[in-house]
Amino acid sequence: MGPTGQFLVYQAMYPTTAQGTLMGTAQIDATPNVHAVTGSLTWSRPVQATTIKVYQTGWVTPLELDVTGGLYVKPATGAVVMGAKVPSLTTPLVYNSTINSTITFFSDSGIPTSASAVNPNLNGNNTLPVLQGLRINSPGTVVAPTLATAGVLTTANPGSVTLLVNSATGSFSGSFKLKDGAVLRTVLYSGLIVPDVTTTANTLDAVGAGSYLLTGNPATAPDSTKSGRVTLLPIP
Repeated sequence: MGPTGQFLVYQAMYPTTAQGTLMGTAQIDATPNVHAVTGSLTWSRPVQATTIKVYQTGWVTPLELDVTGGLYVKPATGAVVMGAKVPSLTTPLVYNSTINSTITFFSDSGIPTSASAVNPNLNGNNTLPVLQGLRINSPGTVVAPTLATAGVLTTANPGSVTLLVNSATGSFSGSFKLKDGAVLRTVLYSGLIVPDVTTTANTLDAVGAGSYLLTGNPATAPDSTKSGRVTLLPIP
């Protein structure tokens, strides 16, 4: 590491004759209690063996990747990760007191909602009596809670999303289910809560960013595995 926090990244990626690489430069800021990480990397991937089902043809032009991050701070006792609102189960039950975060798997990542007959996103329809979102407690997580007060409030979780947050490290993982006709697929995902060092007062302090591999429908596109982005956002 250099004297002002700069460092180099180089990693050979694949066991091919023309190896792909992940390389570039990044820097850790010296600001106390922040230590923002910034920089850029390039990711090259040559043609892979035909047995490889994920991006077998690779890409000619290296992908440009942004590096972002910062010091993760474990939430205080009783607080919720990412600065999300502490949920209340008392009446009246409203949008941002019953659920305090949303999660997105499709569309924003480039994978269209047409990839499955079931859209697992829990980031919309947040109007009583149906809510689509998550309730993160500290330190555990309750996903899309089904609550009812005189039959008024229910929650929708069509993709059977599960989520587990490690508040000590900021890592999270889970799964969602996709159903296309008689075909049922379980997709695993994981990610990290990344401090957003560009925020100011009254804005989000962190976001959850992760990824997953979406296999193709075995009946129609068995070799079309793609990667997708997971975005976990707090409701402050």
